[in-house]
Amino acid sequence: MLKGRILKKLAGIKIVKNRPVLSDIDNGKQRGAVEAFKYAPLEEIDKHLRPLLAEEQMDLSYSDEPCEGGILVRGRLKHLPSGHYEDSFMPAPPDTTGGKSNVQAVGSTNSFLRRYVACNIFNIVVVGDDDDGNGGTIDEAQAKTILELIKKAKAGPKFLKYMRAESLEDAGSLEAAVATIAARDYRKAVSTLEEQIAKAEAGHAHLS
Repeated sequence: MLKGRILKKLAGIKIVKNRPVLSDIDNGKQRGAVEAFKYAPLEEIDKHLRPLLAEEQMDLSYSDEPCEGGILVRGRLKHLPSGHYEDSFMPAPPDTTGGKSNVQAVGSTNSFLRRYVACNIFNIVVVGDDDDGNGGTIDEAQAKTILELIKKAKAGPKFLKYMRAESLEDAGSLEAAVATIAARDYRKAVSTLEEQIAKAEAGHAHLS
């Protein structure tokens, strides 16, 4: 009930992706960093969320622990007077993009997971400042999922063309190209890559 009231209030709040993520490029024609996509930092989400939690005497806290292949972040939403709580978990590998050190990679992943957990608990939809919530492009979490699947499927330029995303040449990096996939096409992208992975695995099993 208390969470329901917070959800209702959050539904009328627009939280905007306002911080750019840069991706290094070196495609022969240009070198340097380009904007891959934008995201809403945790403090932007907190700014809207914390006053609502305080009104309902609730608290959202985070803890992290190592897990196989990365980090697991737990978000705990607690009703302070009664002590009742609910947990949400999210694991991810360290974010080593952009030549980050091990410490920076862990810090980046921790921050990403906290944002993701908060959005997950409260069904928060973060919109681009240029799409006004009407679809737009995939978010940071979805881009990470697709990038992982691309590696497993060994997908190339044909996949980007099929998804009507920017080409590697135009975008400057795979991360930047993937970030141009339309949000409405996310499920299509995932299922397409999963089919390719399944076919490759079936072919491998047949040969062995």
